[in-house]
Amino acid sequence: MTHPFRVYKLYLRLIKAKKSMTTLTINTEDKEVLKAVKALLKGFKVSYEEKTEDPYNSEFIAKIEKSRQDVRDGNTVKVDLDDIWK
Repeated sequence: MTHPFRVYKLYLRLIKAKKSMTTLTINTEDKEVLKAVKALLKGFKVSYEEKTEDPYNSEFIAKIEKSRQDVRDGNTVKVDLDDIWK
């Protein structure tokens, strides 16, 4: 049987060894800045994840593309300016 005090000491060691992780978000469109930050992180041996996000929702983009295709195919309705508010 394990002595309760030993278990408690082991638990304390695990708590002390626990390290927190910080997330740093860098927003840039400048490729030189991105390259410099990556080099800096590599120099300090810091691991990082790179995510590129599209500013628009993919469903929204699909709707816009479909609308453009409809215009190219002639699937439109012409409304006279005088009839807009009728």
